[in-house]
Amino acid sequence: MDAPTWNYIAVHVHGRCRILKEDDELHAVLQDFLRVYEPDSPLLADQGLLRRMAAGATAFVMDVTSIEGKAKGSQNKTMATRLSVIDHLRQSSDGRERATADWMEALVSRHSH
Repeated sequence: MDAPTWNYIAVHVHGRCRILKEDDELHAVLQDFLRVYEPDSPLLADQGLLRRMAAGATAFVMDVTSIEGKAKGSQNKTMATRLSVIDHLRQSSDGRERATADWMEALVSRHSH
């Protein structure tokens, strides 16, 4: 009996963390985060609200010392099985499953050349 094939990417980041305790430093990090990931956030326009919300947050910075990654994308299966898994994932309504299909397809493409 074959065990199910899991398709995943895992990344482990190691380093030294420092909690941001200064209000101005935390505020600056939150502003940078919002500008990149939520540029339409009303918090960018309301600095008072941003500072009040920051009071309830804990943020940290990390000096990264090493990064380890591992990926499994059905490499141990036949090409037909891999393509079938990609097709199945591509039909999913779950965006993460469709993204896994994109990643697996890129692996297939890279290894078939």
